[in-house]
Amino acid sequence: MTRFATKLATVTACSLLVAAPIASAQETETAKPEPSATPVAFGNLVGLDVNGSRFVSELSPSPSEPASNLLPTKRQVVPETEDKLDPKVYGKNYEVNLGKFGSEADSPFPAGVETTEFKVEAELKATHVPAASVEANFALRDFKRGGETLNTTVLAFKGVKTSVECGTVDETTTSTAVDALWLRNQEGALEAITDLPTVEKPLERKDLPFGAPLTVEGAVTSKSDIKISPVTKFDQLIRLKSWLESDVNAAAGWQVDIVTHAVDAEGKVLEGKDVTTRLVLGGASCSVPKDFVATEEDPVPTAVPAGYAAPAAPGESGTSPLGFTLLGAGALLAGGAAFVVRRRRHDH
Repeated sequence: MTRFATKLATVTACSLLVAAPIASAQETETAKPEPSATPVAFGNLVGLDVNGSRFVSELSPSPSEPASNLLPTKRQVVPETEDKLDPKVYGKNYEVNLGKFGSEADSPFPAGVETTEFKVEAELKATHVPAASVEANFALRDFKRGGETLNTTVLAFKGVKTSVECGTVDETTTSTAVDALWLRNQEGALEAITDLPTVEKPLERKDLPFGAPLTVEGAVTSKSDIKISPVTKFDQLIRLKSWLESDVNAAAGWQVDIVTHAVDAEGKVLEGKDVTTRLVLGGASCSVPKDFVATEEDPVPTAVPAGYAAPAAPGESGTSPLGFTLLGAGALLAGGAAFVVRRRRHDH
């Protein structure tokens, strides 16, 4: 485990606070909402950015009063047919499995990884401290380049745990961990990664045999460069305008950056037709205003009923009981890679 400190940057954020999951949505332009005047936390399983157009699966905000927001686990993959993503913008070649599958023959994971449901939670503690966490397995599948069902998996994470907590204005704590990681190598085999990625040493590979979420005109095949690293900054999260920030922010998650090069029949890379894809898996954030002071622990937080729906945040299409929140209270799986970030504000 590594620890490091860095000066907090003051940023703007948003003021509307809701107490329920928001429907998955997509956005092509950045909208800057008003800063949040209250402490808030958010959790999300999958954020996708393809050439600058963003999609975020259901977003889970913390309740407006002390409580824990645990969400149902109906969704199994991202995207689903109900997401209705524009194939010209996002393509239809990629799918992220969230850890649950039927028979072993249908598993997108390596042998030995059992089907499991994700756990997602966002909460406002009795002290009004916001916190969020995510626990899940993830498998990225490329159906365009894949042959047999099991050979479509490009990348697999087992035992992802991410968490954030904004305890005071002066200090926030984040944790990002994974128990095991597999990546398809240049020979086409799903290889176990023994040197798990860290902040200081991301995992980087080039010319891997898989494609992009989009189908590129003129491409006979393709090859991809990939970089996997922990999320350390709030701005790394793939957010829509309903994902609020404030003066002090913290974030966690796993970031996957992919640049795919289209190749023609002669084996030459097609210039100007690269596809840039970014995924954030298990994204979590917490935010507090600059004058935030934690209260004494009086009330006992209660659980918000799964699927409870409150008014949608500005710019969203509505609410959905399919939402995701975040999981795991920062516990790290044995043998996994993890890091903890403590950010302190210094006076000069």
